[in-house]
Amino acid sequence: MITFLHGIRHSLIESGSACQYALQAIGEIALVIIGILIVLQINNWNEQQKGEKNVESILWQNHSELSVNLNDTKEILRYYMEKDTLAKKQS
Repeated sequence: MITFLHGIRHSLIESGSACQYALQAIGEIALVIIGILIVLQINNWNEQQKGEKNVESILWQNHSELSVNLNDTKEILRYYMEKDTLAKKQS
């Protein structure tokens, strides 16, 4: 593709068509800009996907920590309920 565009540019310069050469140059610049915009869009999409995976990982970690904390709380509550029952029986 680059050799094709180079050949066209070279022939336009030799034939003296400055207007056509300018249009060719503007066309090439536009192609480069479009390519850069596409790459930036893909990069933004990739970063968004990484962020979503990170959030999902954090949510799963919080879920497992909450489950452990809930089980620990139940154990502590059961211990103190039993201790309270024993204290009431002794009085």
